[in-house]
Amino acid sequence: MAGDLLQRSNGKEVIFIDKGIDDWQSLADGVPHGAEIVTLDPARDGLEQMAEWAAGREGYSAIHILSHGSAGQVQIGSASLNNNTLASYSEALAQIGQSLSEDGDILLYGCEVASDQTGVDFIGKLAQATEADIAASDDLTGADGKGGDWMLEQQVGEIQTQTLAEGQYQHVLAAPADQDFTDIPPHMFYLLPHAFGGAEGLIFSASPESYAEFYITDEMTSFTAGNAARFWVDAGPTGIGSSYIEFSSVDPDGSGPETKPLFALNQLAAGYSQFTFLSTYEVSGWAEGSKVVSVDVDLAHAGNYGTDASSGITYTKSAQDHGVYSGGTLIFGDAWTNIDTVRFTVSDMMYPQVELLLDTIDFSEPVSNSAPTITDIPSDLTVTEDTVSDLDLSAAIFADAEDDELTVTLSVDSGTFSEPADGASNGVTATKVSDTQITLAGSASAINTYLDTASNIQYTGAQNVSGDNAALLTISVTDAGGNALAENVTVNLDITDVNEAPTYTGSGLNPTFIELDEGNINWQNLAFLFSDNAFETIEAGQEIIQVTLTVSNVSGASDEVLAIKNGPASAIKMPLINGQTDTVTTDALNFSYAVSVDDQNVATVIIDSADTAEIWNFYADNLFYANLSDNPVAGDRVVTITSVKDDGGTDNGGVDTGSTNIASTVTIKAVNNAPTGSVTITGTAEKGATLTASNDLADSDGLGTVSYQWLRDGVEITEATGTTYVLTQADVGTAISVRASYVDELGTAEAVTSSATDTVANVNNAPTGSVTITGTAKQGETLTANNDLADEDGMGDIISYQWLRDGEVIEDAIGDTYTLTQADVGAEISVRASYTDELGTAEAVTSSATDTVANVNDAPTGSVTITGTAKQGATLTANNDLKDADGMGDIISYQWLR
Repeated sequence: MAGDLLQRSNGKEVIFIDKGIDDWQSLADGVPHGAEIVTLDPARDGLEQMAEWAAGREGYSAIHILSHGSAGQVQIGSASLNNNTLASYSEALAQIGQSLSEDGDILLYGCEVASDQTGVDFIGKLAQATEADIAASDDLTGADGKGGDWMLEQQVGEIQTQTLAEGQYQHVLAAPADQDFTDIPPHMFYLLPHAFGGAEGLIFSASPESYAEFYITDEMTSFTAGNAARFWVDAGPTGIGSSYIEFSSVDPDGSGPETKPLFALNQLAAGYSQFTFLSTYEVSGWAEGSKVVSVDVDLAHAGNYGTDASSGITYTKSAQDHGVYSGGTLIFGDAWTNIDTVRFTVSDMMYPQVELLLDTIDFSEPVSNSAPTITDIPSDLTVTEDTVSDLDLSAAIFADAEDDELTVTLSVDSGTFSEPADGASNGVTATKVSDTQITLAGSASAINTYLDTASNIQYTGAQNVSGDNAALLTISVTDAGGNALAENVTVNLDITDVNEAPTYTGSGLNPTFIELDEGNINWQNLAFLFSDNAFETIEAGQEIIQVTLTVSNVSGASDEVLAIKNGPASAIKMPLINGQTDTVTTDALNFSYAVSVDDQNVATVIIDSADTAEIWNFYADNLFYANLSDNPVAGDRVVTITSVKDDGGTDNGGVDTGSTNIASTVTIKAVNNAPTGSVTITGTAEKGATLTASNDLADSDGLGTVSYQWLRDGVEITEATGTTYVLTQADVGTAISVRASYVDELGTAEAVTSSATDTVANVNNAPTGSVTITGTAKQGETLTANNDLADEDGMGDIISYQWLRDGEVIEDAIGDTYTLTQADVGAEISVRASYTDELGTAEAVTSSATDTVANVNDAPTGSVTITGTAKQGATLTANNDLKDADGMGDIISYQWLR
């Protein structure tokens, strides 16, 4: 049914299964592990059970209800919910609705709940009462072989929940409806067998090989109302023996009586023909083809028929006997609750003829197997603290009406069970499931016999727990049918106190006690002895009455004390001298103590005070060691809390004293003496110089090995730990000092720092690298200056250039390039790079000179002219205004040309 429910749903869903439906266990078994399933007791109001579950729950997306149903009605436990009863269940329905989320669904799986307009109206009203969306079936729900399915065809609101489907369930969720034959037309004859009412109806049958019929009559009688059915069965072909008429719930697929729905028969009206001599019938109830119960009833005489009330029938005969038929009402006992067929049989050796009138057949849901019971359980059992004790349940009486196999579960909320005694000889399987749970499986009588031996079940309470109602034993019982006690039984476990030894836990602080200045206690630096102190009496209500301590290596002098601080600058001092005793009474403290010292110089201090553990924790928190001497005896003192005693006594084997042995070692240390002398530095405070550290230190506590750490403006210089230090560029502009450190012979770290030097002066560093010229040393060519200069003092921001001709400055030649002119021909060119370093020093570097600058010829300028008249005999004169950048030379010669 719900085999894949959890995989389909993202919300919380709950499945209610009415244990009154056939084979309900197979439905429950189909639910995967972890799914929330709630079974409903068919003998109790199912809606009340659901409301109890819903209290305090919320956020569920769906509620599935697997129970019987019929048109316009759903049966939940002993409650019938329909249009007429909705109002009376308004509070329960509202409670159930509140457990759902805003879009929550309620799914009703009962057969034919919404099969007609009454049913449709019913689920609509149910939706209003619960404020939920409702889905219900309009046909048979259950096995398809019986005409059923798992579809919920009628809905109110939007159903978001996947309906369940159970392929293994072999039944339908329907039971016979009450039958009064009202809807059958009167004066009609029917041959048997014949069925009425569909899946929730009845099938009427008669004994084999007989002629049988029934007739719907509306003849008025004093014991029928409206229509009734008259059954007639002849004696069969032989006319000898017995004949019967029976009705049973419908078997939808005809597979046999084992698949018919069960029912409980409450009552019916029956009558016999006064014109026959046969009025006595064997009335029998059958289930799955077997007779379950039978009673002989004479319809001519009223009375209680049967051997007991459970299987019996109460017959009330009508006072009116006129007419053809006489009869009355038959009311059936509890044994008629799980049957599928009712048979009326007559026996007559001559002519066993049936002539029977039936009406108003009243059914209800089948009743599940009776729950087991338990009586005479004691309200309290007594056991002994921290002791394996018998749980004496010999007075208890377990019972089961059907004598089913029982499983008894014993659970305790604290403490542990021992392994139970073997119950095989009693027919009981005893299993220790866990330390807090034991199960006993067997018949009720076998379990009763097993528990008659009180030692078969033994229990030990939780450690150090005692008192009335100190633990709770819960007893639950289920039978083979899955029925449980109406309510689990609880038994108080009273645990008799046995005093446990008190305990103390704490941690030794292992303090150092430093020699006092003129015997004055240093309240800011006390040698507290213990922390995380926790005294415990184990049993509630007890007090610690005594604590014992020891102190080793004591001097025996009165100035050596243990003390309890009781104020910012005050304490109760307990001198560690033999025979010392005192009683201390203040507003906050009230105790006495006694001191004894043995020949091993071990002092034993016994402190007596009837106080709670919290007060003793205060004592221990504030306990310290002090030595008021200016010269305490050397050596450690070991202070040990050795034992603690409570006021619980030793009755019943109790123990009132516990050993503890929590120790704290006090290291005695003299006051430190500061070193004398000084640390000095020699050497010049300028870059590149070496400084040397020296000292004339002395220490009355003993001078250890001295190490040095050089400091630049008070900050440690990495890896500068020798006696000498060479000043670097990083030190320029700072003051240098040195710290001498050592550990004196009493273990104190000491350090003395020298005075600082003057500010470290810089020493200029010449630049490195060179200046070079690229280009051809020829008139008209361009030369370029380059450099790869570096300066430890910093290069500064700007490098400027000055070009030189034969070492002399060339005017306005200050760029990083220079074009050679006629003036440079025959000369050597160089360039000087200049800058100011970051420490303010002007620096200059000159390149190497070029080769001699070669000339490149320059064409002359000006012209040559002729004066005179160009005629024969005239004289022409040559003139010129020529110039030459390379120089004109001394002689100009002419050549005339024609």
